[in-house]
Amino acid sequence: MDSHATLIASNVVSMNQDVSTEIYHVTIEQRGITGKVVNMNRDVLTAIYHVTMEQMGIANRRRTFFWRAMQLVLTRKWV
Repeated sequence: MDSHATLIASNVVSMNQDVSTEIYHVTIEQRGITGKVVNMNRDVLTAIYHVTMEQMGIANRRRTFFWRAMQLVLTRKWV
């Protein structure tokens, strides 16, 4: 191989390494974005879960209140 061919081959290898590095960085960045989206989804699901549990607690307290009120009315005494 002459020096000109060696220089061209060296440049091609360097370009391939640069492209590989860029692809690697884009892939890692996409993984980071995906991780953030997954974490956001977890946070949203956690918030929905907590709101739902709170609503269930309110509903249970209401149901208990009405049940006790009905018992009071039916038996005319405190339960």
